[in-house]
Amino acid sequence: MTVTGVGLAAARRALRVEGAVELSRPPVVVELTPQPSIAAGPAEHGLGDVLGAETVRMDGGPHGVPRDRQLVLVLRDAHRYAWEREMAELLLAAAPDAVVVETGLPLWRPDGAAGYLATHGQGRANLEAAAEALTSRRRRPQ
Repeated sequence: MTVTGVGLAAARRALRVEGAVELSRPPVVVELTPQPSIAAGPAEHGLGDVLGAETVRMDGGPHGVPRDRQLVLVLRDAHRYAWEREMAELLLAAAPDAVVVETGLPLWRPDGAAGYLATHGQGRANLEAAAEALTSRRRRPQ
């Protein structure tokens, strides 16, 4: 499913992009996933789904991340969770060309990433806008 129209246009305008965010090699998306709040509920999709990329979801425990791919690290409200900040710093220390994508409130930003995106939301339109920035593809309105 591709999002078009007003929602995607708004998500593009809300997107904050800093540094080198365009992917230079095949990505692996690592999502640091805190427990969903009762208000937000669980996410129905992720950035890896939109990019068509391998996705590793972490909820606090360490897992192996492929080193032969460019790291795209997806955070959500990292300012609220010490484990998320610690894991982000650990992963970024080993991935100098990594791109961080914050899908919640962009109140904390880790050091060490080549690029940073703040989507201001985790809706499908927000993820589509982030995927466009990562791949330098802009979809034409249908």
